[in-house]
Amino acid sequence: MVGSLLWRRWKNPDRYSSECQPAEKMSSEVEASLIQYTSDIVTVLGADGTLRYGSPSVERVLGYRPEERIGSNAFEYIHPDDIERVSRALVEGLESRGVHPPVELRFRHFDGSWRLLEVVANNLLHDPNIKGIVLTSRDITERKRSEKLLRQQSTAMTASIDGVAILDEDGAYTYINDAHADIFGYDDPRELLGKSWKTLYESRELERLERDVEPALWKNGQWRGEAIGKRRDGSTFPQEISLTLIEGGGRVCVVRDITERKRAEEALRESKERHRALMRHAPGA
Repeated sequence: MVGSLLWRRWKNPDRYSSECQPAEKMSSEVEASLIQYTSDIVTVLGADGTLRYGSPSVERVLGYRPEERIGSNAFEYIHPDDIERVSRALVEGLESRGVHPPVELRFRHFDGSWRLLEVVANNLLHDPNIKGIVLTSRDITERKRSEKLLRQQSTAMTASIDGVAILDEDGAYTYINDAHADIFGYDDPRELLGKSWKTLYESRELERLERDVEPALWKNGQWRGEAIGKRRDGSTFPQEISLTLIEGGGRVCVVRDITERKRAEEALRESKERHRALMRHAPGA
C-alpha cells in the first residue's frame, strides 16, 4: 500500500506536490538531543590535543564526566603503545582538511581498564564555528572480543582431528573442516559445501538414520551414537557421530572414524572366544 502510494507520487509529482512539504531544518535543540543520546563519543580537540568538548556518552563509555576532561590533554587517556601512532595521525590531520580513515585506539577507562575505540577524525580547524578536530569514537571492545573468540573457535575446529561440520536447515553443508573431508575421502572441504549430508551414507543406513536418529534429534536437540559412513570411493566405515541442533536452524555434526577401535574390539572378542574354547577343552586344571 505504501509502495503504491510512493509510485503514484513519483509518476504524478505535480498532483502530490502539495502533500510533500520540504523538511524543516533541524533545530540546534534537536541536534543537541541527538548528541545527548547517541552511543558514540563526540569530542573536539584543539590543535595541541587539548580536549575542548566531550559529549555525554563519554561517561557511558569511559566512565568520565565530560566536564572533568575539558582542558586536559587527550594523550593522557591513550595507551602508551598507541601514542606514537596517534601522534602521526594527528600531524596528518593538521596538514589536511576533511574526514580521515578510522583508526583503532585503546583508551583508559575511569576504572583503570582499557577500552578499544574506533576513532574517525574530521579536521575542522578552518571552521570558525568549531576551530578544532572533531573525533567520533565508537566502543568496539566487545565486538573485537567476539571476533577474537570466533577466530579461536575456527582455529580449534580447523586443527581438530575429529570431523566438524555445520549444516543449514535443509541439511546442506555450510562449513567443513579438513578432518571431516578427509574422513569421508575428500581432498578439499569445498567439494562438500552445498551438498546434502545424505550423500555420505548408503541407502540402508540412510533409511535407519532418518527413521531413528532424526526424530530423536528433533525431540532432544542432541543425539550421539554410531553409524556407517560412505567414503568418496564407495567404501564404508564405522563412525561415531554427535549431532546438535543450532538455534535458528541447522545443526553441528562431529564425526570420528572408529575403524581402528572396532578392529581392536573385534580382536579382543576373538581372543576371549579362543580363551574360553581353550578352557572348555583343556584336559586338566
